[in-house]
Amino acid sequence: AIRPLNRAGSNAGFLHYHRPLFRSREVVVERLSMRKIREVLRLKFDCGLSVRKISRSLGIGHSSAGDYLCRFAASGLAWPCSLSDSELEQQLFPPAPAVPSEQRPLPD
Repeated sequence: AIRPLNRAGSNAGFLHYHRPLFRSREVVVERLSMRKIREVLRLKFDCGLSVRKISRSLGIGHSSAGDYLCRFAASGLAWPCSLSDSELEQQLFPPAPAVPSEQRPLPD
């Protein structure tokens, strides 16, 4: 349902679109290029920008920018980072731990 309204309740001015009530449970999110991920880190640590300003500058969602910053903080790395792109990617996106089959819950 799309309903154009502004704060006064009229149809003039900026449009406000309601999101659909139901979303798919499976959301496939494509990872940003390492160039953009490095740019997120540079804008945060070298320029001191907020997450929202970074997201507007790069044209990405603020939750995505925040996620990359959280992953960087969890990795324990320091900025500036001298790792190659593949090494940085390995640190930010470690492989999922392997769970032995006997420890996996049985399906219903």
